Amino acid sequence: MNKYKKYNISKTSQFLNISNELLRHYERLGLIEPERGDNGYRFFSFHDIDKLQGIRRYRNMNFSLEDMDRLIYTADYDEVSRLYAQSLAETERKLAWYQELKLATEKIIRSWMNIEAKAGQCQLVMCDDILRVDLRHNDVLDETIVTEETASWIECLPVTFISPRFDREAILSGSRDVSFGYGVEYSAFERLGLNHIRGEQHILPCQCVTTIIYSVDQDFISAHSLRPVLDFCAENGLELAGDAWGVTLGNCSRDGKTYRYHQVYAPVR
Repeated sequence: MNKYKKYNISKTSQFLNISNELLRHYERLGLIEPERGDNGYRFFSFHDIDKLQGIRRYRNMNFSLEDMDRLIYTADYDEVSRLYAQSLAETERKLAWYQELKLATEKIIRSWMNIEAKAGQCQLVMCDDILRVDLRHNDVLDETIVTEETASWIECLPVTFISPRFDREAILSGSRDVSFGYGVEYSAFERLGLNHIRGEQHILPCQCVTTIIYSVDQDFISAHSLRPVLDFCAENGLELAGDAWGVTLGNCSRDGKTYRYHQVYAPVR
């Protein structure tokens, strides 16, 4: 080895706060070439450490290993500018996604608070402007809806949301029918640049009765679960104006049983 100070793999990993294995991985990829002592141990120079700091920097900027290799060794001025611009665009995309995720999670938390006390309690609200699509009715899956567009909605859960739907006639008759699909607020749909899906329904803001319903263990929610909505309508001189839809909020365990909660919106006039 030459006269300049070298650092073994433990000291180098400690200095850079990365694992020994990651250093070996970068070596296998050819990003670094540490010297080997007579005993076969790796030794890293300041030049290697500078290079590793660059790798760390580029990794945090969302660059691929291939891009990192070009940035360190071969990229000219214009390519560096282009790659930096791509990194910025990717960071902005992730920031936009995390903002959507933050808003969706905050909304779920508000709905989840005191959820057991709110179950079966009804109130009048204005529902959101949403798009939703049914994927199955009872236990029958509509396979024609399983498309790349549907997959893009699933990728955006929980900003998009799992959504039950109950036919107006099924609610009035107290049947066990239920449909399930996905929904998304229209504003989030536009911000995320999602594609429309065949069979999709646009539900405009309207006056709704909202309530929390739940199922236990192997039971399922159904139109029959919305009896409290009909009672609330009868007590307040309201009429069910269309199909009800909902948002699946989550589940929890209590007394050895699993409870699954959903917030439902039933349009009224």
